[in-house]
Amino acid sequence: EGGFILRQRALIPGRNLETLLFEHEATGARHFHVACDDTNNVFAVTFKTCPSSSNGVAHILEHTALCGSQRYPVRDPFFLMIKRSLNTYMNAWTAPDYTMYPYSTQNQQDYTNLMSVYLDATFFPLLDRLDFLQEGHRLDLDETGQLLRKGVVYNEMKGAMSDSGAQFYQHMRNNLYPGTTYHYNSGGEPENIPELTWEELREFHRTHYHPSNAYFFTYGDLPVESHLRAIEEKALSKFENRVPEITVSDVGRYTKPIRKRVDGIPSAGEDITRQVRTAMGYLLSNVTDSYRTGCLSLLDSLLTKGPNSPMYKALIEPNIGLDYESTTGFDGHHRETAYGIGLQGITADRVEEVLERIDGALNRVAREGFPQDRVDALLHRMELSQKHVTGNFGLTVGGGIMCSWIHGGNPAVMLDLDGFRSRFEAEYKAGPLFQNLVKEYLLENPHRVTLEMYPEERYVERKASEERAALDRLQQTLSEADLEAIRQSAEELEAHQAKVLDASCLPTLTTADIPKDIERVEKDELSVTSACGATVRLQSCAQPTNGISYFTGVIAMNDLPQEYLPYLPLFTTALTNMGAGDLDHRQLAQAIESYTGGISASSRIGVHPTDASLCDLALVIRGSALDRHAPILLHLMSDILTSPQFEDGDVLQSLVLQSLNDMEESLVGSGHHMAMLRAKALLGGAYELEDTFSGVPQLQCLQSISAKLLGSQREVTLQRIREAFYAISKHVQTHGVPRWAVNGEPDTLGEMEDRLAVFAYDTSASRSFEGAGEYTFSGSATTTAGRPSTYEPIPAAVYFHARALPGVPYTHEDSAKLQVMGSLLSSTYLHQQIRERGGAYGGGIAASGTALTFYSYRDPNRNATLDVFSNTTAWLRDEGVTEQDVHEARLRVFSSIDSPVPPSRKGLRYFHGRVSDEMAAARRARLLAVTPSDIMDVADRYLSPEREPASTATLGPAQPSEGDSTS
Repeated sequence: EGGFILRQRALIPGRNLETLLFEHEATGARHFHVACDDTNNVFAVTFKTCPSSSNGVAHILEHTALCGSQRYPVRDPFFLMIKRSLNTYMNAWTAPDYTMYPYSTQNQQDYTNLMSVYLDATFFPLLDRLDFLQEGHRLDLDETGQLLRKGVVYNEMKGAMSDSGAQFYQHMRNNLYPGTTYHYNSGGEPENIPELTWEELREFHRTHYHPSNAYFFTYGDLPVESHLRAIEEKALSKFENRVPEITVSDVGRYTKPIRKRVDGIPSAGEDITRQVRTAMGYLLSNVTDSYRTGCLSLLDSLLTKGPNSPMYKALIEPNIGLDYESTTGFDGHHRETAYGIGLQGITADRVEEVLERIDGALNRVAREGFPQDRVDALLHRMELSQKHVTGNFGLTVGGGIMCSWIHGGNPAVMLDLDGFRSRFEAEYKAGPLFQNLVKEYLLENPHRVTLEMYPEERYVERKASEERAALDRLQQTLSEADLEAIRQSAEELEAHQAKVLDASCLPTLTTADIPKDIERVEKDELSVTSACGATVRLQSCAQPTNGISYFTGVIAMNDLPQEYLPYLPLFTTALTNMGAGDLDHRQLAQAIESYTGGISASSRIGVHPTDASLCDLALVIRGSALDRHAPILLHLMSDILTSPQFEDGDVLQSLVLQSLNDMEESLVGSGHHMAMLRAKALLGGAYELEDTFSGVPQLQCLQSISAKLLGSQREVTLQRIREAFYAISKHVQTHGVPRWAVNGEPDTLGEMEDRLAVFAYDTSASRSFEGAGEYTFSGSATTTAGRPSTYEPIPAAVYFHARALPGVPYTHEDSAKLQVMGSLLSSTYLHQQIRERGGAYGGGIAASGTALTFYSYRDPNRNATLDVFSNTTAWLRDEGVTEQDVHEARLRVFSSIDSPVPPSRKGLRYFHGRVSDEMAAARRARLLAVTPSDIMDVADRYLSPEREPASTATLGPAQPSEGDSTS
């Protein structure tokens, strides 16, 4: 079909998949199809892109290609299609050596529509100069005539490279892959991005975005024949020639290890003397050898994962640093794979000790190997991974095969876990497999890089000063004619961005394509009477889970004393990681690995679906296991809940330091989430609690605790934490009102219900049930107290803004209208003002829970974005709302709420949030009924600044700029 020749057909019985590998006869394009009964169909077109500098050409091309094409000559077809589709995923990304454009959808017409847009965008983009200036980089002048530099990717990468882990990773790649494309930052370095010209961008597209350099991936239950015909008709038939093959050469291997020292940005921690990073990096095997890469990935798990691993014992438990360095682990995203091992959050005087500990641990493994029970646990996890069903498995497959495939690997072989396991077990029995891998690829490998990175206290300020100085020097060389050309270019771009978009050429779904009813999940409600006479509720849901049972417990914690609330996130981490019953932390970890798919605990804050004044604080514990191991899983969960251990001070300190590191590392990547939490917290109630658990207050709490643990107050601090943990544990055991749910196979669900009933009885036998029940948390979800603003300094070169206003509960008649309003504003006014004109990487408004929250992400602007938030209702009054606007906003909402739910999570919407099918169906009807006048009405009532003051939060540089980088 479509000029394609079938080169290979293979069955993957472990996953019930059939794979077909095609080659296009005329152009050489490759196509890999995975046929299965999954209705969430996936398409992706990928190009091997190998930049020869860090000017960001591949990344900026990825952005600019989506700004209009020959068949769809509108300014922003990609973002326009997001709201004309019921996609379950739409994106594009730039990897070190390829650029991928994937989407997924459950609607056949949607699949056809999106394929047409994606093919035209990638093979026939307009690559307009003005779009290059918007997405890549450009010069502009502010109100005082001072020269500025702008651009979406430019600002995105300023934000991305404000992360110390990202900086270390790039320095390691620079040294590990000399002379190859991986030596460069494919996303672009901020100082190099301005070197890229529009002409170079267009030439890169000509040489790289060609069918002979293209790799098509499709997945799902739609017939492959229709895919092949569409690809031929809409793209490949327009090409006759082939371009020279793009290849990545092997790295010239070092004959002896090298060592480098660099300076970098500090993290968010207060003590800069404890922010040194060091790691060893090794170049390994070719990624196309899927068996070897699989074995090396298993070796990584044995070396570093969990408290029984040798590196954890050598590096984490001694508490000489915060956590593994970000490059730690196996990296299969390059033609030649890599491995790293190191530590971050150390002092300069511990660097040599860390390196010696790494070397000592590797030598012990080379001599002794690994305990058999840890290898057996790996095989058990392999079995679970084949059976576990995820919500978007097709995307996982497409992303997982791509790096190997573009370099000549066989994608079908990568999916054959049964074949891999058979060969692995045979070779493991035949000899010291892992010891040999450690010797060959780590201990005796001369291509090794030892890297140290030291924090520079004023790094952000220095970079900002250098950028300003470079722009000032450049401005001194510009003539008045040059400056006038910059002004004219800015006016051209502003006019280009202000054009009213005629999207009529783009395909779209209609309201008729939206399913009118919700998916109703059958579930049974049971009850168990405990020894003390209390009723414990159980929910069971029969699902095709491939022989895995999934258990979830929710224990109400609404009357937990206030003094223990800041400790609850740490408590949930410690609960499953410090030992339980007769098992210490190592034994518990081994049992979890050997017999379960994992056990986790977390806290959950919810607002009642019908009453915003009612909040719910709960402890959630989850576990899964193969049916044959369900009794062991429930026994472990029982011990964890009824007899946890918190005595080991070294383990407890390690968990605190790792939790701190995780929060500090997430600041730059998730700064907008932190800002949104902070802004909503200023509304009070449940949101204040959410911020306490996951936002800036929790970060500050962890920083304070860590400073004491690393100082002279260690023992006192450990004892205070233990006392809090035991108090919370006692509360869980005696006061919390529990509910339990199980999802499993119909044939075994009855047995699992019986086991869960016994488990619920046993774990509830000692409860007094004197505590508060569900939705009785002391405090309201919203408050009309004053709305303050806050600025939180972080080590970043960009800003993250948020502004929050009170909303309404789930069943309120305005809730659906507000959700559609948020979708409409996010994809129109806020997208245009914050991203296109403001140069931020993203922004919008989230109407979720009982709050309305504006936000911006990796934003160069200090003040202008806050003005954008304030002017929202004025823009709506001026522009108005059409039926088409509402239709597109509604499609965007349904693409989110109708995303695939895996069997393991079916029925949990009601279990967690008490949202019944009747509530969900009524809300769906309201969403379908929203009108333009509804949008204007709720915007006026909920967003107008004169009607309701807002709370505002910003995360940004420690020394914020006085002015703005604004259009």
